[in-house]
Amino acid sequence: MKTVAPAPAGPVAVARRVEALRQAVTRVIWNEAEDPDHVTFMEEALEDVLTHEMLRDGFCAETLDDHVARVCLELGLSLDDAERWRDLPDPLEDEGDPGDEADRRSSG
Repeated sequence: MKTVAPAPAGPVAVARRVEALRQAVTRVIWNEAEDPDHVTFMEEALEDVLTHEMLRDGFCAETLDDHVARVCLELGLSLDDAERWRDLPDPLEDEGDPGDEADRRSSG
């Protein structure tokens, strides 16, 4: 039996997936980062991964959660955090430095 490859995703679907992946993985990065330099390094690494990911056949074929987990693993990020990325704070809403969340929890 011949396996049929998924149809290539259109440009809108690819753009949406890239943005969704960027947002999700950035949440994980900010949750795990110990300092701003590490955040910058990891966000640059994420952009490199996304550039290569977009060129893959079947880029939008897997579920977003599976895609987030795979990219996080590729970046050496926690699978546990990758699985709960939706529950992590959005760094765009929290303009503090990485690690501030732990400081807030311990001072509360």
